[in-house]
Amino acid sequence: MSKIYVNCSSAIGIKFNGGILIAADTQACSGSSIKFPNVQRVDKVGNAAIFACSGEYADCQWVSKELNKLFQEFKLEVAQCQAKLTPVKLHSYLTNVLYKRRSQMNPLLLSTIIGGKEGNDWYLGYSDLFGTAYTEDFMATGMGRYFAIGILRQYHSPNMNAAQAKELAIKCLQILYLRDCGAGNNIQIGVFTDCGIEISEPIFIETQWSHNDFYKPTISLPLAGCQF
Repeated sequence: MSKIYVNCSSAIGIKFNGGILIAADTQACSGSSIKFPNVQRVDKVGNAAIFACSGEYADCQWVSKELNKLFQEFKLEVAQCQAKLTPVKLHSYLTNVLYKRRSQMNPLLLSTIIGGKEGNDWYLGYSDLFGTAYTEDFMATGMGRYFAIGILRQYHSPNMNAAQAKELAIKCLQILYLRDCGAGNNIQIGVFTDCGIEISEPIFIETQWSHNDFYKPTISLPLAGCQF
């Protein structure tokens, strides 16, 4: 059975009016210790899709390599016809690979978000190590399924623009940085629109730690608060 050695935290996927946004932090941990502070988890598959993974970083790298290899092979084989490798096909392929590895008792220990343009519509899909797959207008992996999904449900709108989607993704990743010890405060945001795919340089998240209770001496707390 596989084991996680270098773990990556949550990823966020949002469908907005005119495109797809996928965001993740750049931190990878060994246990609860930071091992790599600047890894890229938001990637593109040629010009067909954009995706991100959370889980074992080596498996994330392998999936990225395999999807881009598939894109290049498909591009060469169908150069003379009109066939295209769409995000739905890539999502289906990825789900089958994950389910196959799970069935062989050698799973890829990750969860993935993949999105792109399917015909005239925008597509956002999720797959995990069990081969579970679904599509939705917004999604999260890792601890984001607990801490970010409620924020996405409250603030997401199908009519939101790219700037609003970016603001929402940053809000989710800020909460995750504050709540998840495996999350980092440098993030990357990938946006797929009709103009193409753009993946940002790492963005530093501002946080607020100067709450009064953080500076209150333990000795001033009631007896119940001093018993640890």
